[in-house]
Amino acid sequence: MPIALAYVGAHYVSLLLLQGQAVGPLTSDPLGTGANLLGTAGWGIDYAFSSFTVLWYLQVAFVLSGHLAAVVLAHDRALVVFDEPRQAMRSQYWMLGVMIAFTTLALWLLSEASKG
Repeated sequence: MPIALAYVGAHYVSLLLLQGQAVGPLTSDPLGTGANLLGTAGWGIDYAFSSFTVLWYLQVAFVLSGHLAAVVLAHDRALVVFDEPRQAMRSQYWMLGVMIAFTTLALWLLSEASKG
């Protein structure tokens, strides 16, 4: 679940920060009739509001926090399943390896996308 939330957050943070600015004009003129019910119909989207670098760092933060939370929750669950803490820790080595690989791949993909 944490990885799914991190995936959604990393993919849609730019949509939220940029297209989310259209809420003001759309609530003032919801039907597109030229009305200005709230006085915000003239507002526009400021694309300089957030730079590409800020969006990239937010995406990296989502990826890292989601993957870290997944490892912590998996270990917590292992403590419930196994009788001894040592067994629980040893059962999570493969999970840690997989998460390091996933995190490395995700960060590599983000760095390739930032090259343009």
